[in-house]
Amino acid sequence: MNWTVINCLQEQIDLLERTVKSRFKLKPDYTQLPKVDGIGPILAITIMVETSDIGRFATVGRYVS
Repeated sequence: MNWTVINCLQEQIDLLERTVKSRFKLKPDYTQLPKVDGIGPILAITIMVETSDIGRFATVGRYVS
């Protein structure tokens, strides 16, 4: 029964990821993100969408905080 639930959830996750990937494309400033260990395409898109214009941060420290 657990495997059925896991498989169903995985199908939903896969569908959600395909939908996000089809609707968002990484801007040039963010294309290097997926090359960082632990950052996949979905996390890279999330960072891009949440950050918006990276130039609004005066320093790296301002961005990180």
